[in-house]
Amino acid sequence: MKKVKYRCPTCNAPQTVEYSPIMSRTLRCHKCGARFVVGPSKSKSNVDWKGGFQRSLVPCEDCCKDISSRAERCPHCGAPTPNTKIKKRKKWRHTVTVALLAAAITVFIGLGFIHIITGSNLSSPDVVVKDSFGFSETFINIDKITGMPWLFARSRHPIGCKILQQKGYIESNESFLQRVGVDIGNNSIAKTFSHP
Repeated sequence: MKKVKYRCPTCNAPQTVEYSPIMSRTLRCHKCGARFVVGPSKSKSNVDWKGGFQRSLVPCEDCCKDISSRAERCPHCGAPTPNTKIKKRKKWRHTVTVALLAAAITVFIGLGFIHIITGSNLSSPDVVVKDSFGFSETFINIDKITGMPWLFARSRHPIGCKILQQKGYIESNESFLQRVGVDIGNNSIAKTFSHP
C-alpha cells in the first residue's frame, strides 16, 4: 500500500492515509468525517498528493452505496434522494404562492367594480355593479344606513343611499318628504334632499 496525502474539500485538512488502487477510492476525513472520492495522483517520491473532488459522497438510503450529495437520484438503484424531495416541495410552495397572489389581486380588483349590499332583511348579500371603478362604499349595510338620521346618512354614505334607493331597499327622497309632510315645492329641506 502507498501512503497518500490529500486535502478534504469540506474542511481543507491535510491527511495522510494508506491507499491502494485495488481498494475503494472513497476516503473518510479524519477531522470532519466527510466521505470523498480521491482524485488522480501526482507522483512525488514515495508519497502521492491527492485532492478530494468537490462533491461529497453520502450513502444512498435504499442501496447504501456511495452517491454524490447533489444527485437527485441514485445512479445505482434509481431511488430519489432528499434533493429531489426538497425541489418538489419548493416548486409546490412557489405554485401555491403565485396562485394565492393572483386570486388576491383578482378579488381586490373585482371589489372595485361591485357594491355588496347586506342587511337583516336580506337572506343573502346582493351584488350590484358600480357605475364607475372605485373602492368607495363597496360594502353597503342597510341596517347601518337606516339606523341613523336620514340627513346624516345621506351626508355620510351618499353612494350607499343612492344605490339602496335605486334598488328599492329604502324609500326615495320624494317618498320620505311626503311621508314626513314636507312641502316639496319651496322648502329648503326639500331642496337639500333633491340635490345631493
